[in-house]
Amino acid sequence: KPFAGYVHDLLARLKMLSSWLMEKPPAVYWISGFYFTQAFLTGTLQNFARRNKVPIDSVAFDYVVMPEGKYVESPERGAYIDGFFFDGARWDYGTAELADPLPKQL
Repeated sequence: KPFAGYVHDLLARLKMLSSWLMEKPPAVYWISGFYFTQAFLTGTLQNFARRNKVPIDSVAFDYVVMPEGKYVESPERGAYIDGFFFDGARWDYGTAELADPLPKQL
């Protein structure tokens, strides 16, 4: 990845985190913008467990792929996440599922 790409990502991270700190949590979290994504995901589970007064050990993730669009409000439960990357796969918008990568594409 060229150095300019790292700088671009750094500026995007700073923008996301500063708006979260100064304004409010974003409606959609840029998962690739977190340095330690596991901490964010664990925090999401903890928030759900506390809100519903259940042990965190009994909570697990359930994933729903949402249609493309601009989400301005956070979901009632959980979090909207954007910015996933796939290695050895691609998202097929026609069938709404993971598929083999296209020839000569990583």
